[in-house]
Amino acid sequence: MTDKTEELDDPELERIRGLMGEVVSKSSKREDACVYRGEPKCYPVVSSGLFRKCPNSSNEAFDIGCVEQEIVDKARPHTALAEDVEILTQIQHFGGATNLIEFTDDHLIALFFASLEGHGTNGRVVLHWPESDTLVRPQHTMNGAVSQKSVFVRPRRGFIVPDADQETVVVPADLKRGILAFLERFHGISERTVYNDIHGFIRQQTPSRSRYAREFQDSLTKPRINWMNSLAPCLEAPKIIIEMHRMRHAYHQRGMAYADGQASMLLLSPLGELGPINLYASELNAEELVELFTQLIEKNQVINEAIAYSRRGAARLHQGTADLAMSDFDEALARDEEMPEAYHGRANAYRLLGNADGAMADFDKALSLEPRLVAGLIDRANASRESGSLDQAIRDLDSAILIMKTMAYSGRIAVGDGYFYRAVARCVRQEWAEAKGDLEAARQDGVLVASSFRKIYGGVQAFQDECRVTLPSAVRTILHVL
Repeated sequence: MTDKTEELDDPELERIRGLMGEVVSKSSKREDACVYRGEPKCYPVVSSGLFRKCPNSSNEAFDIGCVEQEIVDKARPHTALAEDVEILTQIQHFGGATNLIEFTDDHLIALFFASLEGHGTNGRVVLHWPESDTLVRPQHTMNGAVSQKSVFVRPRRGFIVPDADQETVVVPADLKRGILAFLERFHGISERTVYNDIHGFIRQQTPSRSRYAREFQDSLTKPRINWMNSLAPCLEAPKIIIEMHRMRHAYHQRGMAYADGQASMLLLSPLGELGPINLYASELNAEELVELFTQLIEKNQVINEAIAYSRRGAARLHQGTADLAMSDFDEALARDEEMPEAYHGRANAYRLLGNADGAMADFDKALSLEPRLVAGLIDRANASRESGSLDQAIRDLDSAILIMKTMAYSGRIAVGDGYFYRAVARCVRQEWAEAKGDLEAARQDGVLVASSFRKIYGGVQAFQDECRVTLPSAVRTILHVL
């Protein structure tokens, strides 16, 4: 196994390879060229958009070609294209109804589309050997058609009925997310590369993807809790277990920030008949978290004291009281000297106190105990960037991004922060094309790259002055904040 394949479980890898092998095996059984289509569900037939929209199109006497010709004649005044087929492919590209069914020359692209949606339902890859007069290759293509290696089939009756045994390969629902991760990591096939034109932007463009819009709406609609009253039953229990789940990486300037209430959950589990009490971390600010953990520590209520001290230290980091946070992390490590979280937190405290050597030693210790600690990799990368060790910074960020890619499809953490910080390091190294690509990837994942960059450097001009570089216009435009 190579380093890359170690990120996926062996059984999952074998299933994915077996599925790909089945597609290749079936496609090689005929000498004619095969085209492929990926579908998120196992539909009864493969039909064109025009077939689905025309009433009575399933009647054998219905001539779908006549309808399509009317469409071409009406569209001709609105385009500079001359050939009927060119007009049809343009209509198809912009979402119009034609008798063209989109296929691809690449079975991996088909596998991508079969896995992209409907993760609770089996998908399929359809194999088709079109007759020469039904195969259409677009002459005037746009980026999306090129990246998707699109070809079109023009079925005479508007639909194709593939043979279930010889012309389809079922894509199991439980394997779809793994396939997407596999295709992105080993073949560079992802939504970002497949939808690389304006349609890709439109596909992703929805106000709900904006972190700011979501968090602002939450601040308006989410009532402020009386957290002490809510926790009263829990605080009266003799002993409590503390857990934190799905922490989102959102540091930017310093310390531990509880930035995404949907992803950060504090779980207090009293021993006894009471069930666990869940708190989204955004419901408590740093001061309230410090008070909560202080009460638990002083009352000697917690079974896992190391976690209580470490979590209070994290909250104190967010307050900016690094010296108090340092004491808490020391107390946590006195109780559990193999606690990666506490070494990571103390490393951030060292950074705030200006002790670069102490910070790096604790980062190294945390990552030796937990090599997949993404937040530790990113924070060590930022510390390395600040000290001028750019190669080390980018190596850590490469590792963090690789880990996050394998985790992103299960929703545990987002990869955008990794792209953003790697872009910053690449800007310092003046690797402009790579920096621009990372910034675009981070922005697509919802990172507010301009405001985040300003939090680190104070803005574009301040960065240029500090690093004695001039950002090219393509990068400067992405990072510019009015």
